[in-house]
Amino acid sequence: RIPTAIPSTLPSFKPSSVPSVIPSSSPSSSPSNVPSDLPSANPTSKPSSIPSTIPSVSPSSSPSSIPSMIPTTEPSSSPSSVPSMIPSTDPSSTPSGYPSILPTLKPSMKPTNAPSKSPTARPSEDPSLSPTMTPSMSMSFTPSLEPSFVPTKSRGTLIRERILSEGVNLENLNDPMSPQSKAYSFIVDYDGMELDHDAPSLVQRYSLATIYYSTNGDSWIDSSDWLTHVHECNWFGINLCSE
Repeated sequence: RIPTAIPSTLPSFKPSSVPSVIPSSSPSSSPSNVPSDLPSANPTSKPSSIPSTIPSVSPSSSPSSIPSMIPTTEPSSSPSSVPSMIPSTDPSSTPSGYPSILPTLKPSMKPTNAPSKSPTARPSEDPSLSPTMTPSMSMSFTPSLEPSFVPTKSRGTLIRERILSEGVNLENLNDPMSPQSKAYSFIVDYDGMELDHDAPSLVQRYSLATIYYSTNGDSWIDSSDWLTHVHECNWFGINLCSE
């Protein structure tokens, strides 16, 4: 029960319950059940079953299966299989295989192979090398090197789709002699107001222009301001109108 003052030259068959006063010159063939309070001068060839409370002086040759609670001062030679809890302050030399959960404070040195799930807050200064799958909502400052897969729709096409969605007959709209087609041509090509497809008064203005052409408005006694740049609510004879 009392340890010897001088260690034996040969190891004992069973470990003592109390540590020896002077350590042995050679390490034991089997690891101890409880870790020591102080680190060993020479590291063991195999990892211990229980991690030590104090980090080792030098990094290990292979990463541990469990991430450390406190990050190391120097990077490891190979990345860990699990991401770290706290992001690093400097960017990595090579991109990661998966996108990060939170964006980095600084842009990456090299672009990622896959697009980001959410768009960036600001547009890029240079155009992308490859075209996008869907058109952007706002115009780019510099044109792309290649056309996009989906073409952007013209103002006339968007107005045509808006009018058709309101119940206008497609056959009448395609007939160049119909009042519906003439009113559409006025809105797109000759109207001084140059309304966009999503303008609130587009359908109202188009409807009044259709009435003008269907009733031969050129032969009216007074057609003041009709089919001009003036707002349709101010066309002669219009009393009920939504401005």
